[in-house]
Amino acid sequence: MDWRDLRFALALERHRTLGEAARALGVDPTTLSRRITALEEAVGATLFVRSADGWRATDAGSRVVDAAARMAHEVRTLGHDLDQATERVKGTVRLTTVDYIVGWYLAPRLASLRERHPDLVIDFRCTEQILDLASGQADIALRLARPTEAGLRVRRLLGVPLGLYGARTLVERAGLFPLDPARPADLVINGTPRNRLPETRWAQSLVLRGRVAVATTSLSAAFELVVAGVGLGVLAVAAADGHPALVRLDDGRGAPERSLFRVVPEELADAPRIRAVTDWLDSLHPSAAVERSSLGEGALD
Repeated sequence: MDWRDLRFALALERHRTLGEAARALGVDPTTLSRRITALEEAVGATLFVRSADGWRATDAGSRVVDAAARMAHEVRTLGHDLDQATERVKGTVRLTTVDYIVGWYLAPRLASLRERHPDLVIDFRCTEQILDLASGQADIALRLARPTEAGLRVRRLLGVPLGLYGARTLVERAGLFPLDPARPADLVINGTPRNRLPETRWAQSLVLRGRVAVATTSLSAAFELVVAGVGLGVLAVAAADGHPALVRLDDGRGAPERSLFRVVPEELADAPRIRAVTDWLDSLHPSAAVERSSLGEGALD
């Protein structure tokens, strides 16, 4: 048995589909399927069967997955212990967030971290997907929603006020300033076309005859679409205010706010390289509170 194949079984159990599991591992589904087949041949038993909700582990598969989870935990613990034994902060820290946060929030502040720890490498995993920290897909996450997984240290870094914006050319051409709720307008929204996110409902309450022109799961794409004049959209005030191409159309009353959370697994939180990055993130907004996540409920630390 090739112990490296155990990670394929662990990923398939956690993600339930070949596509999602392969994406999490950075391989193609054909490779994942082939490695699962090789593992089944080595074990001499069927490890997974297809069900209505995806691939499900058999009894033998559950034993393999449990062993894989224990091995993954031991490897992470070993890395943590080795980090703690090293006084100098060096190595790679994988930080996952959306590219919008990297560009707007982290990039202008990164020089201070580099000056403090020149041997530290930051590997930004920019994705709209929620990577699984427990399985080692990343070391630290910056999320715009409070995590629900257990075994995490969570800090709310800051609130992210939102506003309704439009491209100056679009606003002037369509006579949208001051904003008249009865005037029709195209909207650019985050998520699916029929989502019920608070910011979507708020935008539609301001533009009663607004119609969704474009929906996207990418915050960066939404920003660029609004700048390009495709439609009005809800954007972060800190990123949109002062942009020469944009005009804010709401008066600030009732505007929604998102929160940015810093998330790190308990088992990694005290490793020097991880601590260096989390301390830097926390120093940007030192008044924020640290929480420990336990099945979605945070307790003040």
